[in-house]
Amino acid sequence: MRTPNTNCDVCNAELYRRPGDQAKFNSVCCRGCRSELYKNREPSPNLLLGRVKGNNHLTGIPKTELHRNKMKKIMSEWCSNNTDKVAERAKKTRMENHYLWNGGSTILNQKIRRMINMRNWQKSVKKRDGYVCLCGSTENLEADHIVELRTLLVEHNIKSTEEARACVELWDISNGQTLCRKCHYAKDGRQFRKVTA
Repeated sequence: MRTPNTNCDVCNAELYRRPGDQAKFNSVCCRGCRSELYKNREPSPNLLLGRVKGNNHLTGIPKTELHRNKMKKIMSEWCSNNTDKVAERAKKTRMENHYLWNGGSTILNQKIRRMINMRNWQKSVKKRDGYVCLCGSTENLEADHIVELRTLLVEHNIKSTEEARACVELWDISNGQTLCRKCHYAKDGRQFRKVTA
């Protein structure tokens, strides 16, 4: 028999409990006193964990592809139904509120290229061209501006991302073409070096 290391919280009888169990639970009892203990005690923090708002008890557990797709669908529906809340959340993490903010040093051209509008424009251009380059390639495809982005920014006097978002000509897919990386480099006069893995 093991040496007792704790006492029952109800009848004070000597008991042995593993150190891990003592750290996990906030009360200890013998078998005869369990019903009495459960009537009178506060629930363990471990039992309450699942009831805490925002904690689904799945933190750190790898998710399946099915679970990820299900959560993606739920979140996209929630975001589309609560656009005002999404915009309010976004304000908390933009510009000076963002933890990587360093005074707005990113140039406008880079900001516009990172916008969701630009990603949607690129997808639309590739979809229109059927995901095929002028040379017939279907690999490493990129959407390219026929009239360069910097030229459009000067022509329309765009000074901020809000003005860029409002400019219709900037997001016109007729000003785009699908090129593979090699053709894109050749068009811009850059030397293409194929990277081998």
